[in-house]
Amino acid sequence: MLPPIRMNRRQVLQQAGAAGVLAFTGPNFSWAADGKVLNIRVRNEYHSFDPLITISETDTVVMHALFERLVEYNSGDTWGWHLGAAEMIEYETPTRLRFRLRPGITWSGGYGNVSVEDFKYSIERIAFTETATNRMEWTQLIEVGVDGPQDGVIIMKAPQSNLFSNTLPRDMATIVCKEAMEEIGGKFTFDPPAWSGPYKIGEFSPTTGTVVLVRNEEHTPYPGATGKEGVDEVYWDELRFTHVASHKSAELAYLAGDLDATDIAESSIPEFRENVPANSNLVTAQTTGFTWMGMNVDHEPFGDIRVRRAIQAAIDAEEINDGAYFGAATVGTGIIAPGLEGYWDVERPAPDRDKARQLLAEAGFPNGFDTHITVLNSDAQVAACQIIQAQLAQIGVNVEVRKYEGGTFWNLGLEVKGDDWKDLQLIFQQWTSSPDPNRATQWFTTAGVGDWNWERWRSDEYTRLNEEAFTSVDAEERDQKYQRMMQVMWEDAAYVPINHVQIGWLVRDHVNMNFIPNARLRPRRIGSA
Repeated sequence: MLPPIRMNRRQVLQQAGAAGVLAFTGPNFSWAADGKVLNIRVRNEYHSFDPLITISETDTVVMHALFERLVEYNSGDTWGWHLGAAEMIEYETPTRLRFRLRPGITWSGGYGNVSVEDFKYSIERIAFTETATNRMEWTQLIEVGVDGPQDGVIIMKAPQSNLFSNTLPRDMATIVCKEAMEEIGGKFTFDPPAWSGPYKIGEFSPTTGTVVLVRNEEHTPYPGATGKEGVDEVYWDELRFTHVASHKSAELAYLAGDLDATDIAESSIPEFRENVPANSNLVTAQTTGFTWMGMNVDHEPFGDIRVRRAIQAAIDAEEINDGAYFGAATVGTGIIAPGLEGYWDVERPAPDRDKARQLLAEAGFPNGFDTHITVLNSDAQVAACQIIQAQLAQIGVNVEVRKYEGGTFWNLGLEVKGDDWKDLQLIFQQWTSSPDPNRATQWFTTAGVGDWNWERWRSDEYTRLNEEAFTSVDAEERDQKYQRMMQVMWEDAAYVPINHVQIGWLVRDHVNMNFIPNARLRPRRIGSA
């Protein structure tokens, strides 16, 4: 093995800029300071490290390293959870969840120990702030009661069935420091005033898209923790997360030795399965996420259900899956993935373009019409839209594909971000999710119009069923309600489900990424193989 090249950071960035290449460090490189460094690609741009506003998985990766939650998802192939900052958590009643924090978890900057007052502030701040991204995860919250520095109780209006499968292990239950937050006016974007996790931000560059996480010297592993709870959370001295939008560019960077881990294009999974690079592992998992094409029902002609059903009948999801995703996905019947409660296990109707033309003629468009489809500039998603473009051309619908980078795309349907939502027509999206179906369904209620319901679809039945399923503790009842919701979405045709993709990662064989079951990152758990 070649000896490591030793340079300072300024020299590296200067040379990278002069060469016009990505500012990566390879496996034969270390910074002037000795230590274990891991280079990881993230696919999305950074939007906010404040739990109040979370747009992408990339944001939550950083939050997971900086802050605590009461519980954490287990690594491995099976969904489950274990204690995190809580040393005890249990239901007193179906609407009262009591917990005790571990003593001795400290905030940086002299702010003392993580307390229940911090947890109360953090959760109620999300639940009761209109602009909070994940406020819908806490719609049943009345308050967090404080019984002491370490003892508290989450008090709900009604039972919330997904607290442990979705809400508590995720970013919407992240604990921030009340005193430090109040000192800076109650919110931040990329510069947290205090942190309590095993890592802190050593460097952040929006220009290069790189976040460097370094050891938090004030952190110690959880006091009194054992087993899964007591895993050493700071194996790596430095975690470097670099945004690379293109899967193909990231794959090339990995093969060149510039990355230690990267997720790969869905279309690349079969290729790398046949030919795994040297000293590497290919990790794949079925995602809980979903891909769909939506229609803005407030934009003509999509207010006419006959037009929507014509579009739906013309779309061949199998062709999209094979052509854009190389079969590395499961064709969908709804937004809930196979294997999850509420999956609608029915045979999807075959495309019927004669029916589509007839419906268009009945709606007053015998010769079709012109429209456009909005999509994130991602390889597979753009390819999928090009296939849709060809499919709809067969029924006279001429589609322009409009591609946007993440920083623009994720604001297009939000009313608070301007008037772009008024011009949305066809919309192609691919989202991540969690093992609980509500994480997928909650966005498309009537209340979501103007927020994340970019189709502006309104169904009283769907909205009612979503509320009922969310507060039900009967698994069979929940399953039936969520299935009916998928049926309602299909029948009203504002949504055309496409697929549930696989996630694939290339990882150096000396690294144990400790993925959770859908192959998502939890950086504090990353260790050595």
